[in-house]
Amino acid sequence: MKNSIIFTLFLFSLSSHASSRYPLEPFTIVNGSSAYYGVKSFELGDLDNDGVKEIIYLSNQNEFNVVEYQKPIDSSFLASVHNTKWELKDHEYNKNNNNFYIVFDLYANGVYLFLNGQFSSPISLSLTNGVLQGSSGNSSVMIYKITDHMIWGEIKDSRLDTSTRTMPRKFQAVRKSS
Repeated sequence: MKNSIIFTLFLFSLSSHASSRYPLEPFTIVNGSSAYYGVKSFELGDLDNDGVKEIIYLSNQNEFNVVEYQKPIDSSFLASVHNTKWELKDHEYNKNNNNFYIVFDLYANGVYLFLNGQFSSPISLSLTNGVLQGSSGNSSVMIYKITDHMIWGEIKDSRLDTSTRTMPRKFQAVRKSS
């Protein structure tokens, strides 16, 4: 019981410092062929309040490890999300009853920003080191993390940010059902 309480307290203290060792590429957590690299215990928990549970495990060497789940962003990403709509979640663009979505389009090789019933010009995306990014005029999008139902990145929309010096703003977006 005492070890369980200590483990729980340690998990809460990790919340502001948690990140995986290799956030942009999948890797094997445990090699099942050796007890030396095994897992003594593990828990699932959302340490960084992003809505995705991380795996927290204690290795046989008594090291705590945190692994966050995400899909790799590769050349097949646009095909897998073609014609999907993602709603910006808790974002300052959503103030004043704005409806703001990102819509992926494989044929345009990029995205459209959808704001209050109007689409932006297409923004072509290119993949560099596991990050999708692109710009068109004064609008820009960068996507650096995805799961099945959420994406994270930075966005700037020329309809709301008219200055060329305005910095892109971080966002989380939730996949909308079709």
